[in-house]
Amino acid sequence: MRQVLGLIKLFGFKPLLLKYKRHAKALPYVRGYCTSPILWALLQTGLLDEMADKGPTDLAEFAERHDLDLYVLESICEYLDGIRLLKRADGRYELDALGECFMQEPRGLFDLLNGYEDVLYNLLPMLRKEKAFGKDVFRRGDMIAKGSGELGQQLPFPVLHDMIRTHGYRSIMDLGCGDAEFLILLCEDDPEIRCHGFDLDPEAVTVADEEIEKVGMADRISAFVGDMFDLERAKTEWPTVEAFTAIDVFHEYLFEGTEKIAALLKAFKNTFPETHLLVAEFCRQPHEKLRKRPTAFLEHHLLHSLTNQKILSAQEWEDLFDQAGYTIAEKRIFDMVGHGYFVLR
Repeated sequence: MRQVLGLIKLFGFKPLLLKYKRHAKALPYVRGYCTSPILWALLQTGLLDEMADKGPTDLAEFAERHDLDLYVLESICEYLDGIRLLKRADGRYELDALGECFMQEPRGLFDLLNGYEDVLYNLLPMLRKEKAFGKDVFRRGDMIAKGSGELGQQLPFPVLHDMIRTHGYRSIMDLGCGDAEFLILLCEDDPEIRCHGFDLDPEAVTVADEEIEKVGMADRISAFVGDMFDLERAKTEWPTVEAFTAIDVFHEYLFEGTEKIAALLKAFKNTFPETHLLVAEFCRQPHEKLRKRPTAFLEHHLLHSLTNQKILSAQEWEDLFDQAGYTIAEKRIFDMVGHGYFVLR
């Protein structure tokens, strides 16, 4: 109390209270900046997964087993204990309630954000035109695939899965398959389904191959590096595919306009006239709506804008499908999360 009274005497009560309130408002932003890269590091070392699976963990033993710097590890774990993500007891660390929460659904947000680490780190040189995305600055394909797969399990995968069951498709080709989590989900549910997937990013396909091998489904699922614009290859190698799926991939090609995707959709319709196309895509949320209720789509829109990805409204997607000659057999629009699902034929 004596120290507080001394500060009040020095600054005055109101100015001192104002200083405190300003710092309190800024602290969540500073803390988020510190916390995210710490979580990225600990997720990639496997420490948080081990805590989630086995409980209290001895840091010295873990550091020795994984050849980590114990001093650095202890420093960041002590910080996470201070903000109640971890808790320390008897010299060991385990997940606190908030840490357990983060390791559930929100984990995908952190893994996906990790994929944009290079972009966030290079904002100033990008702003000064010293570097440009796609030339000097890149996304991490492995983390984009991992985070997208984790987040996809929360809504996109279940919705498309239900549509596939409803329409009875048995042979699926996924455009931009990422880590193949969606294809694994389909095959786990129905032993009659056979799936193929390709992705332009070799890192994503490497992750996919590892996941497919891990679940023992290499005889029913194949993943390879490929370009969805190479329709001749798809027509030659997989002529009996009943449905193509495209989960959040078309918007990555809209930065310079809709012409490229419009041409691709028309080509799909002409090359595979009897094959249905199932599309899950982000639907742009009006900025004023996000300002009133600032959901995670604010960060989503920011990261997509910085990496030359454009998002259309639900109506603009429908207009694009119509121009390509597709009929919408089924659609499900979830405005609250900015996502739409379409069965095109």
